[in-house]
Amino acid sequence: MSRPDELPAHLEPSKLGTKEYWDELYTSELRNHAADPSDIGTVWFDDSDAEAKTVELLDDLLSEQQQSDPLSAHPSTAELIPPKHLASLLDLGCGNASLLFTLRAAGWTGRARGVDYSPHSIALARQVGASLASSRADQDDDDDAGDNDEGNGRRESPTHPPAPVELDVWDVLGGPFDAVLDGAQVSGWDVVLDKGTFDAISLASQSDDAQGRRPCESYCDRVLRLVRPGGLFVITSCNWTEEELVKWFASTPDASGDAREQQQRPGRFVVRGRIQYRTFNFGGVKGQTISTMAFVKQ
Repeated sequence: MSRPDELPAHLEPSKLGTKEYWDELYTSELRNHAADPSDIGTVWFDDSDAEAKTVELLDDLLSEQQQSDPLSAHPSTAELIPPKHLASLLDLGCGNASLLFTLRAAGWTGRARGVDYSPHSIALARQVGASLASSRADQDDDDDAGDNDEGNGRRESPTHPPAPVELDVWDVLGGPFDAVLDGAQVSGWDVVLDKGTFDAISLASQSDDAQGRRPCESYCDRVLRLVRPGGLFVITSCNWTEEELVKWFASTPDASGDAREQQQRPGRFVVRGRIQYRTFNFGGVKGQTISTMAFVKQ
């Protein structure tokens, strides 16, 4: 298949696009966390408060949906994002799974799964998750003791206690789909997240499919398969602008492409929302250091 002319130009390959780089990084962060549980490793785009803003974006989109008339705004209730305690979350290239743990703390207690092609990343995420769970248990014990001392009795249990975050080794570019499209998620996940993963994939040099496309060119089709119809794909990037992300994920396939292949694509992405970060001016151009876009699958 020929490459659509409207797609952004490729980035130059970098070591950040290699598995060896990430294996080495997460091996180091594993050691650091074992020595100091408060050191959970790199939280990508933390200087822009991206995780908190992503939670706000998802909360706002869910609130807008609940306030709208579902009969006029959506063709079927199947295309509505479920409530926070039911919505399923899939984090692609989860790293230390910090984003999923942040969403858990914000009340997104439905099924959550983080996948990464680096086994050292998943080992770190599991270690961080166990440490956080231990800290919460200690805090609950302290709270219970305080309640009993004051004669208030036991605190009520959460209405929707969260299930443990699932963490698995899986390659978004080459892993079998049935490994993540399982159980209730056969038709796709309600919310699929990418915080820096497409950035790394865009820096890879090797071709990964029969058409010889660079990994970033096949990533969109792979992600489309993972999002259920009406579901959301939320991506944060420091390498691509908002306009470029729209071109990568919501552009119309080019007319020169294989018609049968285009017909077999499992839907398409349409822009649903964005995050406004702090802007700066450089050389007379106004911009943001990172971009976050939300797309809905139609």
